[in-house]
Amino acid sequence: IDVRAPAPVECDCDSDLLRRVIENLLSNAIKHTTPGGHIIIEVSHAVTCVRISVANDGPGVPVGERKRIFERYSAKGMRARNGHHSVGLGLAFCKLAAAAHGGRIWVEDAEPHGSRFVVELPGS
Repeated sequence: IDVRAPAPVECDCDSDLLRRVIENLLSNAIKHTTPGGHIIIEVSHAVTCVRISVANDGPGVPVGERKRIFERYSAKGMRARNGHHSVGLGLAFCKLAAAAHGGRIWVEDAEPHGSRFVVELPGS
């Protein structure tokens, strides 16, 4: 796991909610990354927002599933390659927490493969 935060970043947020968002995203990355894989957490400050991303080099999220995975119970019964069970509440929580802060969350392709989950929150 590689954590990259090139400069101090400040955000006016509920620290407990933000901690839970990061824990959920990191937990998912660990579940969906094969042994020996890589996870990168990046924190940066853009012009109007703070951006947190968690990327892994696992199998990735198919384009057709990307909106649905943020809905409650969307992953009910799904298992990662390594057998971890999910009921589908973690990403729904992340979406609600980001929205409660006036932010947003989405998933995109990571390079060279895998997924990158990005959370943007209004900056300080």
